[in-house]
Amino acid sequence: LFCPLRDVCRASHEADPLSFPVRERKGVKRAHESWLSIVISRPVNRSGERREYALLPRPQSGLLGGQWSLPMKRREGIGAPLEGEFNEWFSELSVVTPKVKSVSIKHAFTHKEWSLWAHVIELEETDDLTLPNEVKWLEITDIDRLALGGPSLKMMLAVGVELKRRRGSGR
Repeated sequence: LFCPLRDVCRASHEADPLSFPVRERKGVKRAHESWLSIVISRPVNRSGERREYALLPRPQSGLLGGQWSLPMKRREGIGAPLEGEFNEWFSELSVVTPKVKSVSIKHAFTHKEWSLWAHVIELEETDDLTLPNEVKWLEITDIDRLALGGPSLKMMLAVGVELKRRRGSGR
């Protein structure tokens, strides 16, 4: 291939001229946020084989707008939360049942990344707690029909809740 600018062309001297121009890739800059979450379940029947989970609708506008979510609370700082952060939040909710286990996940949006830490709590029939009015108790069959936000979906899968296959869930 003959080019009249070959003598003054940097691409011609340094590499394959057909591979130029090279567009510089912009680095992905994501804001980082840290959240506490709780996966709360309670028995639907006496045997406890069917459970329902506490979920709440997110506001219509904003990130994950109009989707459903586990109860979450934004926290200050980076890194794993101290147990006292959960205890403080649990005292606001009147949670007295001990946690079953703890999990953490990361969820990346195009412009921000969330680190979420959750405690899993399995209530008994007699347990009572103070949850916000918008919280709904839903069984798995109901949750499968909801628009569940990505972070909550990942968290429920991480704690072993069996949900149907969903796009983007990795299952």
